Amino acid sequence: MQTNHFSNLLTSVRFRGKGFQPVNLPPESTTATSNQEQLAGFNQDALRKAKIFFVGAGGIVGNLLISLVRKGLGWAGVADRDDVELGNLGRQHFFPEDIGQNKAICLSRHAIRHASWPCEIAAYPMWAQDAMAKGLVPKPSAVFDGPDNDETRVAMSRHFHNICPIIHVGIGLKADHFYVFLETPTGPCFGCLFPGAIKTGRQPCPGVPQLLDLLLIANGYTMVALDSVLMARPINWNYYDCYPNGSIPTRPIMIEKRKDCPLCGQK
Repeated sequence: MQTNHFSNLLTSVRFRGKGFQPVNLPPESTTATSNQEQLAGFNQDALRKAKIFFVGAGGIVGNLLISLVRKGLGWAGVADRDDVELGNLGRQHFFPEDIGQNKAICLSRHAIRHASWPCEIAAYPMWAQDAMAKGLVPKPSAVFDGPDNDETRVAMSRHFHNICPIIHVGIGLKADHFYVFLETPTGPCFGCLFPGAIKTGRQPCPGVPQLLDLLLIANGYTMVALDSVLMARPINWNYYDCYPNGSIPTRPIMIEKRKDCPLCGQK
């Protein structure tokens, strides 16, 4: 296995794709995204103009990034300091030649090939907090928060809560459920939902089981949440906790803002 030490010296690597659209199409011509553009409230221009910051480059983020780029996303930033390992290949968008290379760079390189419209992906081979501290991340339209620890989730909520919507996604320790939480500037924050997480330290996944099935299901709910903040496609929930095996009934919930929340209660 070879390790790419050059990524330790980089601040960002940018990948650009022209998309699948032939040049000089007549206004009424079919495009790669024509079918979804027929949906009520769907706004392709809003997606093309959107800037989405992705926290992490693992299984959760990888599926969403590739889906959104193919759906027509115009700009993405991806931050992750980890390198690809053999155990990632069964559920994440990497290949044997990526092992030992930075995840953010490899994922961005693969994802740009899925661009249905012109797209740029900026890969930051560092933790999201470091990319933000260095001023590398432009103001996003939304943040997709898919790390493996609550410390990062709290940090994203603290920094972006009053700036833009944040979509948090977490997988259960037994890989039996996932949650999607849509945080908006006027609504509850991550601390309102999980107050105990504010005081916990960095807690990466301790070798817990992982399942591609769960990641793909979560991907769909996450894209629905993103559509709701970019377009006129409202949803009636901001928290969805899903047990696909039916062991616990799944239902959408509207979490309320907590006045005593140490993250957003005094803002």
